[in-house]
Amino acid sequence: MGFFKRLSEVPIEYPDTESSRLIKELLLARDLKRISYLEIGVEFGATFKNIPAKHKIGVDPEPKMKSPLKRDANLHVETSDNFFLWNKTRFDAIFLDGLHTFEQTWRDLKNAMKVCSPRGLIILDDTVPCDEFSGNPNALEAYRLREEAGFANYGAWHGDVYKIILALAELKLASFSYATITDLVNPKTVLWMENELNWPELPEISKALIHDPGYLHLFGKGIPESFNPITQTDLFTLLTRGTAS
Repeated sequence: MGFFKRLSEVPIEYPDTESSRLIKELLLARDLKRISYLEIGVEFGATFKNIPAKHKIGVDPEPKMKSPLKRDANLHVETSDNFFLWNKTRFDAIFLDGLHTFEQTWRDLKNAMKVCSPRGLIILDDTVPCDEFSGNPNALEAYRLREEAGFANYGAWHGDVYKIILALAELKLASFSYATITDLVNPKTVLWMENELNWPELPEISKALIHDPGYLHLFGKGIPESFNPITQTDLFTLLTRGTAS
């Protein structure tokens, strides 16, 4: 028993992810220190474990990581909808990587804006599908259609989160900025407020009302201008200057 107990106490290494590296650089660019951090969709926990924060909370209804993170008091095993019902904490950085559907991500973003500090950042994952199949809101259907088209199913699924950006482009919210980072393996969209104003209230919206020209037309020539494409370096410079695009 002594051997197995000691074995269970060996620290689990969580190597940096593309997301954790990006978020740490964003925090430096925004000069956010001793932050409070929220991550929706923790999954295996590598990104969550690698974010230095005075206070951080992870939310996932079905986390896949092993102990000891699974016993972490900062990990809430519940849906994001339920978490936002009782949460009173304000956060300086929020990473949204939950269920990859427009409806759920819109609710998460709407709730995140209510608890994000004026100087804070919201990072949206999976806003640029890697192929026309990955943009399907149903994961199993995305895999099936990819295989039926003669392509290997390598498990990529972004869902229709990209429609969040289409909706934001149509709304044209005042004093609100977002940019989509192009030089990432999995591009992400970063949102922030100009002049550190309070975040706006997002309206209820149906994706049926959003103009979606289809994957090939939208992404056939790269990330469209409506997504405000930018490199990491240029975005860091933008945030460091405190100037919005």
